[in-house]
Amino acid sequence: MFSLITGAGAVEPIFAAYAQNVAHSLQCLGADVYVSGRNDIMLNGHGKICGNAFYHSANRNIVHGTMLYDTNTRLMKGALRPDLEKLKSAGVKSVRKRIGLLKDTLSCHIEDLRTHLIHSLTNRSITLTEKDVKKIETIESEYYKKEFLYGRHNSSLLICSDRIEGCGKIEIRFDLSGNMINAVELSGDFFEWNDSLTVFQETFSGIEFSPASIKEAIRNNCPEKSIRGLSQESLIALLTPDKLESTNYQPYTN
Repeated sequence: MFSLITGAGAVEPIFAAYAQNVAHSLQCLGADVYVSGRNDIMLNGHGKICGNAFYHSANRNIVHGTMLYDTNTRLMKGALRPDLEKLKSAGVKSVRKRIGLLKDTLSCHIEDLRTHLIHSLTNRSITLTEKDVKKIETIESEYYKKEFLYGRHNSSLLICSDRIEGCGKIEIRFDLSGNMINAVELSGDFFEWNDSLTVFQETFSGIEFSPASIKEAIRNNCPEKSIRGLSQESLIALLTPDKLESTNYQPYTN
């Protein structure tokens, strides 16, 4: 796994430069790879060997990737449960057809590959101090708390999820108290034009969860403009009853 952390900037140019740099580094070792679509690196004739994701905030961008050198494909096939609509949209029949292994095309050992990538993708190294590590561990500990993992309130959770042509998979979660929206979470494999989570939170938090209120909030705030390929009509259609999955969760207590 590897990550690129940059300052604020447009998503697509950063993503493209990152993927091209990784692909070029592998090509220098003799791997016949190329960048495919928005975020994948493919091994020609074999399948995907590198998948990447992007996290965008107001002042930082993080591109995170994984690289597949070798694996037990039988176990991987059993462990992975991809979105079947996503596989179908990519013209792929199965997980095995989708993946490639770098060891099939590179003569170097995985440690040699790691050393090569470090030297080709970076120009300096940073050694964390004990103080740095403690700060990191303090931040990390927040994400292990039961309140973060399981929620703080006895609420109703509504999930709206679909794959939208030209946009990607989008999932919107509404945390409700009664009919009022307390919080909004957003996930998927779409591209952001800006901080879409903040935009969606500002649009929907504090309003009533009803068709009329949802439509009014969308038309007044245009949150769809924060996501590439998402139209106002598609967003309204996503938030219809037949797209909803309702669950209840209890506060997790010691």
